[in-house]
Amino acid sequence: MNRNKLFLISLLIPIGALLLLTFFKAYSLSTGLKFILPISGYDPVNPISGHYVTYQVNYGVQVCAEYNEFSNEDCICLKHGEEPSHSYISECSKNLLKNCDAFLRGKCKYGRFEAGIEEYFIPEENAKDIDAIVRKGKSKIKISVTKDGHGMVEDLILVKD
Repeated sequence: MNRNKLFLISLLIPIGALLLLTFFKAYSLSTGLKFILPISGYDPVNPISGHYVTYQVNYGVQVCAEYNEFSNEDCICLKHGEEPSHSYISECSKNLLKNCDAFLRGKCKYGRFEAGIEEYFIPEENAKDIDAIVRKGKSKIKISVTKDGHGMVEDLILVKD
């Protein structure tokens, strides 16, 4: 009987951890501030992970101009409005972040700002159609940004113009 209890516990711990992670992600998506950002570029297949749209996010401001490989993290100050005025903040200075509606934490790597929102999973059967649409450079992503600056892609908005 003791062996059955250990088996049950070893089975329930990973299931509980996955459920907790799922609820945390869902809560973060629902409570974060929403932003819509334009994207460009496309890589249809990630051989390890499957079919992902891989793109660059256009923040409307030059980012990572002063590449510093020793910087721990950088931020994009996000602002709502008809013509949002996002700005790049090197090393996430707290006194500069207080004027933001939200901020997105990331790191400059090889002259590109990476915040973990640069890819979106797509079904394999739709990859060619989505490729043609995203390559036109008019598509967008909808992201949810948490209070601590972590972003999650909520949706891919395709513009078929």
